[in-house]
Amino acid sequence: MTLKKFQSIRRYIHLNDNLKDDGDRYYIIRLLVEKVRHNCASNIPEGKRFSIDEMMVPYKGTRAGIRKQYFFVRASPSGLVHDFIIYGGEDTFTLHTFTEKENGLGAKVVITLAKSINEKPCSVLYFNNFFTSIELIHHLRNEYGTVRANRHRGAEKKKLPSDKELKKRKAPRLCASLKWFDNKFVVAASTYVDAHPVQHIIRYKREESSGLAKKLLDNNTYCTGTLRNNLKQNRREVVQKNVKKGENISRYCDGVHIGKWKDKRPVTYITSESDITS
Repeated sequence: MTLKKFQSIRRYIHLNDNLKDDGDRYYIIRLLVEKVRHNCASNIPEGKRFSIDEMMVPYKGTRAGIRKQYFFVRASPSGLVHDFIIYGGEDTFTLHTFTEKENGLGAKVVITLAKSINEKPCSVLYFNNFFTSIELIHHLRNEYGTVRANRHRGAEKKKLPSDKELKKRKAPRLCASLKWFDNKFVVAASTYVDAHPVQHIIRYKREESSGLAKKLLDNNTYCTGTLRNNLKQNRREVVQKNVKKGENISRYCDGVHIGKWKDKRPVTYITSESDITS
């Protein structure tokens, strides 16, 4: 089918009533998008850990401007998307309302995607410094990490200390902020883990893997993603290998696979979710 023929057919396909357009940039496809969102949130089994980040979407049009590439998604470690938001500038949160304290694009994205989690108090969210702020972390802690005293279902009698006993203790630290130096300074904030125990590790040792990487693997912290070619510990036989389109090469070392394959251009990747040696 030629492009012009497809475009002529597309003119007569309508997913919404054009006469009731409310000014939403995505009004024409909004019903379809919300249907897909509902299916992602309700039909895919959820775990306890989620990552929130932006997803790049191929786009060949000319009218979208900076909106042409961005989806914000909440995904599980397996890579399945459980919820998403289409970035549309001022229309990004057309169907969502916020309080005066919930300011900033990053905070609004996290709060919106967190609302669809089925078991909020038992879940852990991971997101990078584009989204992170102390105000957001405290908001998530206060909104999704507490429960009313009359809804403990008897748990307070077996595991929870009394109010009188708890007042005698030191106030708990609800948010941990830490800073360390890797290739550059890194600052992190969390209400899930703290900075202890602190230990010294060797950042780079040719004959063995980094102590931090080994600790992550020992704690079943999985990672899958693309990799830069100029990193010191990359396998040379992988990075320097010329691969043909569709060809894949990988090497297993210290609990992770480092591989390379070619689509439109060569892509180097790393994964710790596979233990098949090659």
